[in-house]
Amino acid sequence: MATEVRLPELGEGVERADVVRVLVAPGDTVAVDQPLLEIETDKATVEVPSPVAGTVAAVAVEAGASLPVGGLIASLEADGAAMDAPADETPAADDSATGTDMAAPPNVAPAPSPTAEPAPPPPPPTVAAPSPSATATSSRRRALAAPSVRKLAREIGVDIDAVK
Repeated sequence: MATEVRLPELGEGVERADVVRVLVAPGDTVAVDQPLLEIETDKATVEVPSPVAGTVAAVAVEAGASLPVGGLIASLEADGAAMDAPADETPAADDSATGTDMAAPPNVAPAPSPTAEPAPPPPPPTVAAPSPSATATSSRRRALAAPSVRKLAREIGVDIDAVK
């Protein structure tokens, strides 16, 4: 099932945004909340996240374009059979205590029994050394600049991240 991803409302009075970078391409697999593109308004630069997990079927914008609120960003093919079934087709569970049919709540863990001992706390997280590729990409710093300054730099062809 294809899902159309559209530019969400960005704030009061904001009707358009400039596309700074497109972060996905057709055929890419994306997760929920993974950034699809970076946009810029007069006041901020933000990333637009994916509302669903899936595969990018088509990208409808390119860097440098001006996109209206509600404009099409991309089409995603949702992963998994759970995404294909409508939500109202949930199988009903028989509640034998009351004799009525009730829909089973999704992803709810059963309540622990009163005699059960509490589970031990999870182990502390371990800190891993950064991979060489992560170190190489993080060595280039992103310049601190207002969106209007970044836009001006792009217009005159200056790489603002390279300016000291």
